[in-house]
Amino acid sequence: VEADPAGVASNYQLTAVATVRGKTRAIRALVRKNPPSTVFDYEYFLNNWGWWWGSSIHGYGDQRSNWDFDFRYNPEVNGHILANGNVESNMVPVDPYAPGGTPPFTGWAGNDPLTYCHTGSPRVKMPNLKNLAVYESGATGTVEINGVTIVNGVHGDDEAQSGIYLEGTAANPIEIDGRVVIRGDAIVKGYITGQGTLYVGGNLYIAGDVIYSNGPSFSSPPATMSASAQDSWVASAKSAGKDLIAFAVRESIFAGQVNSSTWKSGCYDASVYGLKNVGGETNLGADGIADTPDDGIAYLDTDGDGTPDSAWYDADEDGVVDANFNYANDIQMTTARRDRIARYPVNSSNQLIDYNTVASGSFTRFDGIYYTNHAMASRTSAGPDYLNGSLICRNEAWIFTNRLDFRYDPRVHSRYNQDPNNIIDLGLPVAESARMLRRYEIAPDEA
Repeated sequence: VEADPAGVASNYQLTAVATVRGKTRAIRALVRKNPPSTVFDYEYFLNNWGWWWGSSIHGYGDQRSNWDFDFRYNPEVNGHILANGNVESNMVPVDPYAPGGTPPFTGWAGNDPLTYCHTGSPRVKMPNLKNLAVYESGATGTVEINGVTIVNGVHGDDEAQSGIYLEGTAANPIEIDGRVVIRGDAIVKGYITGQGTLYVGGNLYIAGDVIYSNGPSFSSPPATMSASAQDSWVASAKSAGKDLIAFAVRESIFAGQVNSSTWKSGCYDASVYGLKNVGGETNLGADGIADTPDDGIAYLDTDGDGTPDSAWYDADEDGVVDANFNYANDIQMTTARRDRIARYPVNSSNQLIDYNTVASGSFTRFDGIYYTNHAMASRTSAGPDYLNGSLICRNEAWIFTNRLDFRYDPRVHSRYNQDPNNIIDLGLPVAESARMLRRYEIAPDEA
């Protein structure tokens, strides 16, 4: 085992030699230790039921679902669609390859479904953020605002205020450098800069636009460029040190005025997709799909050891068999939640202000990579919405106005068209301890 001859951190060159009946063979491999999960290869990844409802949804990159993927009103898909189950239209399975048929989406995938649409794709394992200690051990990064260090490595030793409030302006953005862990909830709004990953042990509340101060241009989506042009875009953004921030959230991501009745009715109470009706794991089978207990084992702890007899029911693998989302307990910014958040804004009388005053109900921009083991829900009265990066979650309730554009950032892709060593290591969540990048036979050294 040797270091990567190309000098790429976390890559190793392994050589194995064996002799059988006097014949010697040697195999060499390039292996990456603790590689980022391949869920980050997609602009939109759902560990459940993917849904794009609206002709004003436009995707520029690949999207994937670990179950069915539902389309309504012909959204535009300029990239691949990968579904573990069916492609659906209004929850009715369709055959996107049928001769003379019309796929329920437009764009590249609609024009050439044989190339861009893939049903029956294997499920992709989501990273498990249950134990953040794994990520805390390598949390050597910082969060600064206006030259003042707000977080150094890990925030949350004081359980009374294990959360953090971070707001950046154009003049004084939130600067994230390297891997940082927040043990409680985090509230983020405004301008961000740097390169790194902010791990959040509770919920991430997005209280307004999140905008790169020094980000690359997404006006021409890089995922729609030619291979060489996309490589040039990645190389240029890398050499210029353009902003690239990821948010890795153990619980959920909520954007907008979560305490308002409008947000609650749109994201939580809504039938079919509302969080009030999803998230439960008490009747899941091996496929992780509700109402299909196909492992044949009831969810019981018959021996009293505190461990469920069946692991299938823990779909997000966080060690807890979840119930459907509860608004007051899981989402609402209550007084108790506010009390646990350091730097939370106060009024002139030094009293914590209402969250609907802190958060905006009118925002349009999400720059960055957003990962959560659970739900992402957003509601804004403004539009169009732009996500420049990725969204990876289990359940999703994004209520937008006018238009929604997903524009993938290929700087976090596990593969590159030209240079496999062009890696920007953000310390993203992992789902496997090692990944073989390439393997080949070499001539053995008989000496």
